[in-house]
Amino acid sequence: MSSICKQLWHIFLVLCVIICAIASAKAQEIQQAQQSSDFERTAKNFVYVEALGSGGLYSINYDRLISPTWAVRVGVSAFNPTISNLDAGVATLTKLSLTTIPITSAYVINFPESPHHIELGGGITVLIGSLTVDISNAGYTFTSLNGAGGQLLAAYRFQPKEGGFSFRAAFTPFFVAVPGVLATGFPWGGLSFGGTF
Repeated sequence: MSSICKQLWHIFLVLCVIICAIASAKAQEIQQAQQSSDFERTAKNFVYVEALGSGGLYSINYDRLISPTWAVRVGVSAFNPTISNLDAGVATLTKLSLTTIPITSAYVINFPESPHHIELGGGITVLIGSLTVDISNAGYTFTSLNGAGGQLLAAYRFQPKEGGFSFRAAFTPFFVAVPGVLATGFPWGGLSFGGTF
């Protein structure tokens, strides 16, 4: 395991310990509220745009609370930048085509009668893409970027139980593997804004 991956793993473990300590301090209150009918949530769907985060640069997402303490999410992101360069009479045209599909699942720690929540989880991001470099007088190269990335998730979620504006701030360290091209890990995070219904 690389040193970056080890550092990310240690950061994530420390966050988990802190969050679990907070949750256990409130455990009885949380358990009583979750068993109470007052804790029923009417707004279980969360549609949002995430800047950075699990989709890479951005993603459009649908998140569903399938129980008071469990959420699943799927999203999509696509970008196709083209970069051209002219250096010493040699023209280079680089085209990147990349679609990402983040899929995550998280345990949601609810605080009774509060729109504030903490999430712990993880998931994968499917990568579908290619990189083409066209150099004048030399032809072109094509590289497939199909692969997958795993991520851990520690997040704060503001989500009122009746619906409305929702917000999410997440720490999502990434572990990416593209066969023959890349295998690495790095810290990452994202901010999400959207609506709950």
